[in-house]
Amino acid sequence: MTTPSSPPMSSAASVISIETPLDQVEGLRPAAVRMLAKEGLTTVGSLVLHFPARHEDRRRMDFKGFGPSETPVCHHVRVLKTRVLRFGQRGGVFETVVEAAESNPLHQQLTLRWFGMVYLQKVLAVDMELMVYGKIKEIKDRLLMDHPEYEILRGDDDDDEAGIHASRIVPVYRLRGGLKQKPLRRTTWQVMEHLPAVALPDILPRPKAGGDFAGMTRATALRTLHHPEGFDELTKSQRYLALEEFYLMQLRAVRRKLQFKHHGGTAQRAEGRLLTAFLETLPFQMTGAQSRSLEEILADMALPQPMNRLLHGDVGSGKTVVALAAMLMAVEAGRQGHSWPPPRSSRSSTMKTPAAGWSPSASAWRCAQRTRCWIPSLKRQKPTYWGAHASSVP
Repeated sequence: MTTPSSPPMSSAASVISIETPLDQVEGLRPAAVRMLAKEGLTTVGSLVLHFPARHEDRRRMDFKGFGPSETPVCHHVRVLKTRVLRFGQRGGVFETVVEAAESNPLHQQLTLRWFGMVYLQKVLAVDMELMVYGKIKEIKDRLLMDHPEYEILRGDDDDDEAGIHASRIVPVYRLRGGLKQKPLRRTTWQVMEHLPAVALPDILPRPKAGGDFAGMTRATALRTLHHPEGFDELTKSQRYLALEEFYLMQLRAVRRKLQFKHHGGTAQRAEGRLLTAFLETLPFQMTGAQSRSLEEILADMALPQPMNRLLHGDVGSGKTVVALAAMLMAVEAGRQGHSWPPPRSSRSSTMKTPAAGWSPSASAWRCAQRTRCWIPSLKRQKPTYWGAHASSVP
């Protein structure tokens, strides 16, 4: 299969990188570069990483007839006639009647409709060949396709580049703003043709020989994604790039974790007299899971770094007493403990103190109140505020 080649480039200009601005890449059409710049695609890297939304197999478009479909379908058609139906002074519908561009012995016709887009009468004309993509429905014996995605294959200024846009597996990109499919695809083709493999270094470790991605590199995957030769290679490249994205997400998570770890915090260390007194007044023994959770929380509080821990459990499993015990350790260390009530209760929308008597766990509060009354050292500490579900130590 032959494809059009990009314009020749000088040896100095042929060495481009992902940081190279598109307006400095020789051979690109200035109008296309300006169009891409308006949508933020200003460098080679931004264009290469603008991935296709899907791919269409245009190597052999066998026409099997138009028919209603629940999923979008792709057809190569020829425009037979166009018309505009006006509704009032501003509203209107642009209609185009098309037939299959290839073999169509029954001369079956399909009507394309665009509501409120009458300006298309200046874009689409009779005898143009289009590639349309959309859902077909049948209304009153008429086969209709409303607001299809379309691409002019023949009949415009790019007929000499049909090898890029037809007779192959073609990438279809998401369009935004003033982007158009053919200039975007042509520019990407030209850039990928002249971008050396060293400009796209691997991010993933080298794949194992004999593995699913044996011999695959980032440069190969990106070239295949934009201009695939077959669907097997395309699927392999998509999986490789998906793995690369997950790998980068993990690296970012590890980096944020390290940054958080070295951010610095205040260690909450104390002798634990308040905690010991509180646990002794409980009318029950804490379960093994409660004790283990409390030990892990206290260990985190003693470190000079922010704690990032979620205490999870079913209703009535004993989360309240564990949280209150941790808050008492913070209070003894000279800090304050705060807890927020559940938002569903407007009555509990303000913070309460243990002395106020409000508690989702009455037994824990009674113990806390008794502890506060008969331990003199607690009276000299900063107050502890209590609610439910969320606790913090400033």
